[in-house]
Amino acid sequence: MRENEFRAWLEHVKKLSPRAINDYVSRGKRVMRCLQINLDEEFKKDKGRDALKLLVDNGAAVSRLEFSKGANVREGLASLRSAVMAYFDFCQHL
Repeated sequence: MRENEFRAWLEHVKKLSPRAINDYVSRGKRVMRCLQINLDEEFKKDKGRDALKLLVDNGAAVSRLEFSKGANVREGLASLRSAVMAYFDFCQHL
């Protein structure tokens, strides 16, 4: 993840608040760590399609994404997917 460039893009292009930017970056890092993927490599491979398929409500990925007890997994997956899609959008516009 090209964190500094992604942060700048989220601020200047998407006009997000500092808190939202931190959330997006943190979620992207979480996906990479838990699923053991590199978002830049995933984008190069297939524009991120395979990575996004992992972020659906399926047992294999959910068990690796470290949701806290009682968390709404569906909403959690949606927020992770949103962050990853934003990163791939960033990659597309470079």
